[in-house]
Order: sequence, then structure tokens, then C-alpha cells
Amino acid sequence: MMEGINMTPTRKRNGSIDSRSAVASASLHERLTQSAAILSVIDRRRHDTGSPGLGQNVEKMIIDRELRDLSESFH
Repeated sequence: MMEGINMTPTRKRNGSIDSRSAVASASLHERLTQSAAILSVIDRRRHDTGSPGLGQNVEKMIIDRELRDLSESFH
């Protein structure tokens, strides 16, 4: 489990569990885990090849997506 991600479903005011939040949290966790793995591979290949620009477009796409989603969560 990743640090800082709450995988516990939230409760609605009436006491029932909001299953959408549990699914969204699980999906977020999976997406962040996969993204971290991809970024790790890119970093390793950059180190192995000595090419600092390798995978730059993919890295930017992942980071931009996460920042966009984070920004939208505050609106």
C-alpha cells in the first residue's frame, strides 16, 4: 500500500458506505502504482543508457495527468 493514500471507503451522512469512493480510491491507487513503476523503468533506462531525455514525453504525460487530476479534485 502506498503511503498517504486512504483506501478506506467513506461513509455518507446516513451511515451507509459510499462504494464509489472505495472504487475510486482503489483505481487511484492502482494508477499511481503503475505510473510509479513506469517512471522507475524510465529512470533506470536513462541511467543505463546515459540518455537523460529518454522517455521524457511519457514522463511529462504521466505527471501532467496526475497534476490535472489533483487540481480537479480541489474544484
